[in-house]
Amino acid sequence: MAKSSTLEVDIEFLISLVEARPVLWDKTLSIYKDKNETNKAWRDICVLIKDDFKEMEVAEKNKYGKELIKKWGNIRDAYIKSRKKQAAVSKSGAGVSNVKKYIYNDQLQFMNKIYQERPTSDSILKEGESSQQEISQDGEAHEGENNSDNVGQFKKPEKSVDHENVNWMRLI
Repeated sequence: MAKSSTLEVDIEFLISLVEARPVLWDKTLSIYKDKNETNKAWRDICVLIKDDFKEMEVAEKNKYGKELIKKWGNIRDAYIKSRKKQAAVSKSGAGVSNVKKYIYNDQLQFMNKIYQERPTSDSILKEGESSQQEISQDGEAHEGENNSDNVGQFKKPEKSVDHENVNWMRLI
């Protein structure tokens, strides 16, 4: 059984500290991958949240830092999960449902920069639709043609012969 965290932190204060340090959340920045900068940012947050952090033993600092990072991860994950639920409810065809807004939704709006919904598309053609490019019976690709009857029926393309050049070659 996992031991629950006893970390007492003002969540809104933690969120504001993380927001002020894009190295901790903005994956679009090149500095995001710099572990030294990431560790420095978390150390700064630990000092600001826990007054006696600098006086703590190294093992205690590590434990506190790990718990704080875990707390942030849980907050971030809960926000993303709530966004996904809201998006699922707002899809057309979905039944009417009332999804409660995440408690820290307003404070975490800065995260929307990196968690944009991507459009999805069907990979299965419906009856009467055509793909961008389909293969015809002669094995050639044709833009926008509906060849649903020919799907899976590939025919080896016949070699084309330039008869004019063949006749010319015979004259030599």
